[in-house]
Amino acid sequence: MKQQRTLFGTFPFAKRFCQSLPGAVRQWLTALALVAIAATNLQAGKYAATFMDIGVGARGLGLGGAYISLTNGVYAFHWNPSGLALLRRPQLAFMYASQFGSLADPLAQYNYLGGAIPLPGNTTFSVNWIRLASGQIPLYPELAGDNLGQR
Repeated sequence: MKQQRTLFGTFPFAKRFCQSLPGAVRQWLTALALVAIAATNLQAGKYAATFMDIGVGARGLGLGGAYISLTNGVYAFHWNPSGLALLRRPQLAFMYASQFGSLADPLAQYNYLGGAIPLPGNTTFSVNWIRLASGQIPLYPELAGDNLGQR
C-alpha cells in the first residue's frame, strides 16, 4: 500500500509545532494566514493582464465567453489550451478590434494573431500574440504641472 505524503509527513517538525500550540492560538494563526493569502491575491495584479479578459474570436465573444468547453481550434490557446490537442489541421487566425471609440479613431487597438499546427500523438504546436495598445493619450493643458499643487 502506497503511503500518502502530507505536509506533516514531509516536515515532521511542523506537526510537533502545531500540536504544541493551544487550540485558540492555532485558530488565530490559521485565520491570520487565510486573511494574508486573500489580501495578497486581491492586490496581486489588480490591472496586470486585464486585456486577457477581452477574449478572442467571433464565436467565443458571441457566446459571451462561455466557450471554454467548446473550443477546439486555434483560439483554444486563449480560451482553453487543452483544446489544442483536438486540432486536426493547421489553422491561422487574426483579429482586430477597436476599443473605446470608433473604428476610424479608437482610443485603444486590440490585436490577435495565432497559428497552430497539429503534430503526431494528439500534440499541437501553437504560437499566439495578443496586443492591446493605446494611441495618443489626450493631454489637458489645464492639468499641466509637476505635482498636484501646481495644477
